[in-house]
Amino acid sequence: MNPRIGAAFRLFVAENGLDAARALYLDMTGQEVPGGWSARGRKWFVENYDLASSWEYRRDGGLRVREWVSSFRGVDEAAWFATEDIRPFGAMAIASALYLARRLARSRTRRARWTSGTPDNNGHAPAQPPIADRPIRKGGISDGRLIEPSTAD
Repeated sequence: MNPRIGAAFRLFVAENGLDAARALYLDMTGQEVPGGWSARGRKWFVENYDLASSWEYRRDGGLRVREWVSSFRGVDEAAWFATEDIRPFGAMAIASALYLARRLARSRTRRARWTSGTPDNNGHAPAQPPIADRPIRKGGISDGRLIEPSTAD
């Protein structure tokens, strides 16, 4: 059994404010769990995931900045941000920024190795670039290098 309820537990909030975590706590401690109906039309978001997915949609041409900003109208709750305690939001923002910085640094290092052909610190040959960065096929590709078609048959 997995005791973790997940970060989306606030998605399931009743009109009386009861969420999954509180209901589980009350049940496990032998207290009565009050009944309630699911709150209709509730709008919430997870900040770091919203930003990442919105960036992808924008890049693909499916979302404009104005549309993204207007999507926050009527939001009832955010996963990380709360005026009562800003620390979780700050920790998430720092962790997300560090993750992005590491990912960008890794991407640039790989790209630099592909273009220069220099080995990495361990003496290994550079990794093959992604398919999109490889030369157009003229006969075939081997180890990322273009092979001219053979004319001698």
